[in-house]
Amino acid sequence: MLGLQDSRFYALKAKGQAPGWLRVSLHYTHSLEDIDHLLDRLQKAVKTLRGG
Repeated sequence: MLGLQDSRFYALKAKGQAPGWLRVSLHYTHSLEDIDHLLDRLQKAVKTLRGG
């Protein structure tokens, strides 16, 4: 589903890691600034997790 081959999945699992999902809920009362902040933080988190 995530494009990982079995060997890659088991290598992550052996390290105590596993691919996962992030569920985000937005409400109509959130401001554009709130959403921009959320997206900015997600981008920074992904960059950090990828080693950048």
